[in-house]
Amino acid sequence: MRKIHAFGEHWALFRGQDRRVGLVHHKCRHAGANLCHGTVNGNQIQCPLHHWRYDYDGRSESATRHRVDTLRALTVRESGAVVYVFLGKETLYDVPVHNEHVHTSSVFSRNYPAPFQMVGLNGFDERHLGPVHGRRLLGKPEVTVQSRFCISINYKARVAGTCLRDRFMRLVGAGDVDITTISHGAGILIFRHLKYDVSVILGMLPIDPANTRLFLYLQVPKSKNSSIRRVATHVKFFVQKRIIMNFIKDDFDALIHSSFSPDGLQEDTDRCMLQWLEHYRNLPFLAVRELVQE
Repeated sequence: MRKIHAFGEHWALFRGQDRRVGLVHHKCRHAGANLCHGTVNGNQIQCPLHHWRYDYDGRSESATRHRVDTLRALTVRESGAVVYVFLGKETLYDVPVHNEHVHTSSVFSRNYPAPFQMVGLNGFDERHLGPVHGRRLLGKPEVTVQSRFCISINYKARVAGTCLRDRFMRLVGAGDVDITTISHGAGILIFRHLKYDVSVILGMLPIDPANTRLFLYLQVPKSKNSSIRRVATHVKFFVQKRIIMNFIKDDFDALIHSSFSPDGLQEDTDRCMLQWLEHYRNLPFLAVRELVQE
């Protein structure tokens, strides 16, 4: 049982006996007790006060019997160590899939004082690569609209910074990067380093208009060869993780306490960000007040 703060509300995250995951509003429809302090009974979450039970969809036999509305439940999908949340009654796009051929890092999570839209927009901001990361673009980035819920950007750049990380990358022959960033909806960003087959998955859970809970982990293919090669893969993965986390920290430092105010974007210089913004504004929206039935 976990207490989750998102969308300006508290939610109870629980795992049933069948190993599925459910996410329901924390307030019991009977007398308002906090379900986050309840227990799991079979595939239902049980209220600590009067033992009303709710299933994954927020339905309750007790609520039906007393003609009380069902509890608000969000659609969730679990993949690896991450639970993805959808506001509607169905998943609108596929979540990143884990399999036995991929080595996955532990999940790094933190509360971040910035709107989730700023994090998504940053993934398509080609102009910050020089000032923030010391990268020099090699040609124009290419944006591809893959579907209504998915948009991607690819760019190639040269590592031109003078920090220790960038000098090390050039020393080991990693001075050129080829990155594809994929935005699923507005809450998932996947960064793929095509040259070294490394993926960074970043999930964003809005806490309120000014704060976001970030979930980040890395994936690399597992080595199928000798034990020595598997050890070398783990060492390489450790080094890559340190470099990538340091790279992402630069973004976090630059975006902290920012506000989502894209009206100043320019057509001639901010083309990629404007394309992401159009993608974002065309997504289906659900007002926060609709998430909780009063």
